[in-house]
Amino acid sequence: MKKIPWNKGLSKHTDIRVAAYAKACSVKTKVKASCCATVGCGRKRGGGGKNLLCRPCINGIKAYGMTTVDRLTMLDSQNGCCKLCLREIKFDGARPPSKISAVVDHCHGSGKVRAILCIRCNSMLSVIEDYSIELDRIKEYLCR
Repeated sequence: MKKIPWNKGLSKHTDIRVAAYAKACSVKTKVKASCCATVGCGRKRGGGGKNLLCRPCINGIKAYGMTTVDRLTMLDSQNGCCKLCLREIKFDGARPPSKISAVVDHCHGSGKVRAILCIRCNSMLSVIEDYSIELDRIKEYLCR
């Protein structure tokens, strides 16, 4: 079976993600052979140890150009809270996501990361953004 590169089929933001991957892999540090190459991550490598990075770092770089450490740093800068509702959240990896699951919010048009949100706020924003619902109309509806 032909192995498909991790960056196969990425969107127009590929250059940002490839640069983030290269940066994460190029850092010279003493890490265990079985650990992710991202400084500060410490998770097991993905692909049964074949990859340099762990699965969460690979997925984060593919989607947002962010490693696990980048996401945790961003959440820490928000005091561990959702940027909108200010509830305490964490990257728990729960499937299905729980009320306190943290997710990376990004603009669907540009791909730019905005903040870390709880799953509920991110879902709400996604609907508003994808269907171009005007906030004034939502406010008017709620004030009835």
